[in-house]
Amino acid sequence: LGWLGDPSARVQFFAAQSLGALRARAAVEPLYALVEAIADGDPWLRHAAVYALHRIDDRGAALARARAQDRSVRLAVLLQLRRAGDPAIARFLTDPDPLLVVEAARAIYDRPIAEAMPALAALAGTALPYRDDDPQTSHALHRRVIGAARTVGSEDAALGLAAHAADAENPAAMRELALSSLGEFVEPGPRDLAMGWWRPLVSRPASVVHAALDTYGKVLAEGDLGTQALEVAAAHGRVPLDDAALKALVSDGSETAARRVVAFQALVARSSPELAGALETALVAEPPTLRIAARDYLAANQPERAIESVLALAEDAPLRERQHGIAAVARIGGPAAVAFLGNRFDLLDAGELDPALELDLREAVASSGDAALMARAAREPSGDAVADRSWALEGGDPVRGASVFERQGDCRRCHGGGGHGAGAG
Repeated sequence: LGWLGDPSARVQFFAAQSLGALRARAAVEPLYALVEAIADGDPWLRHAAVYALHRIDDRGAALARARAQDRSVRLAVLLQLRRAGDPAIARFLTDPDPLLVVEAARAIYDRPIAEAMPALAALAGTALPYRDDDPQTSHALHRRVIGAARTVGSEDAALGLAAHAADAENPAAMRELALSSLGEFVEPGPRDLAMGWWRPLVSRPASVVHAALDTYGKVLAEGDLGTQALEVAAAHGRVPLDDAALKALVSDGSETAARRVVAFQALVARSSPELAGALETALVAEPPTLRIAARDYLAANQPERAIESVLALAEDAPLRERQHGIAAVARIGGPAAVAFLGNRFDLLDAGELDPALELDLREAVASSGDAALMARAAREPSGDAVADRSWALEGGDPVRGASVFERQGDCRRCHGGGGHGAGAG
C-alpha cells in the first residue's frame, strides 16, 4: 500500500498489480486516489489501477463513484464495469463528459454487454454529443448506436434509425448508414457495423419497420437521401407517394435516374393501373438504368417482347444495357433465347463480339442450362494465365465498383483516403 505513493511510476505500477492479485480490499481507496492523482497523464499506470480494482471486485465502491466529480475516477469505474460486463455501465451513456459516452458505447457494443444494448439503441435519433465528421470519435459513437438499434431489432429501434437518418445535423455518412440499416432491418446481414466481425442476427417480421417508414418516409423521400429512402420504402411496400406521383416521377427527365427507377419499380410492386403508361415511358427513357428496369418487367411478364427489345439494341448502346440484355434473355430461356446466345457465340468465335461482353455471355450460357451452348463455352486452358482470363480485362463498371468500395463493402474505412486507418493501403 505504501508503494502506491512511491516516486517511481514503475514501482507504483507493480504495487497496484500486486494489490489486485492479493484482492486487497484495503487498497480500494488508495487505488482511486492514485487514479485521481495521475488523471489522464499515464495510461499505463491508470490501467494498473483499474485492473487491480477489477480484480478486487468491490462493485459497491465502484457504483458509489459512478457520479464522482472527477472525470478520471468516473472513467476508472466505467473501465471496471466494461471488464466485468456489468450492464450498470449504461448509466455512463448520459455522462456529462462526451468522451465517456463514447467509451461506454464502445464497451456495450464491442464486448458486447447484451443487457445494456437497449439503452445504447435508445440513443438513435437523439442529439448525440458528437455530430461532426471525425471518423475516430463521432463516427465511432454513431456506428455503435446504429448497430445497437439494428441488434435490438424492435419497432422503437427502427423508429430511432429512421429519425437518425432524417436528422440533418448528423454526419452524412452516418445518416446513410442508419438508412441502409433500416433497409436490412428485417433480414440483417451477418457483418458487424463497427468492427466487421461475424455477428449474425435473427430475422424479424416485416411489420417491424412499417411505423418507421410511415412516420419518416415522406421526410426522408423529400430530403437529400431521397433516392435511398425510396428504395428502402419500395422494398417494404411503404412508398409515401400515390400512383400518379410515381408515374410523374418516372416521366420527369429532371429527376435522377435512380429515383425514376425506384418509382417505376414501386408501380410494378403495386400492379398499378398507371404501370402501362409508365412502362412505355421507361422503355424509351434516356437513362439506360430505367430502360433496364423496364426490360426486367418485360422479361417477367412479356418475355417475347423483352427478347425483341434486346435484339433491337444498337451495337453502340450503353455497355451496361447490352450486358443486362444478355442476362435477361438467358433468364427467359426457350428456343429464342438459345438462338440469341448461340448467335453471340458465333460473333465471339469470329472475334467480332465486344470483349466487354464475353464474361456476361459465358455467365448467361452457364445459367441457361442448354447442353449444346455449355459445351461451346467449355474450353481447355491454354496454360497462359492472362489469355485464359481475358474476359476479366474489360466490361467492369468503375462507378459501381466505387460504390461497393465506399459503401456496401465498407473498404474505405481502412483502405484509401478519408477513413480511420486509411494508411492500410
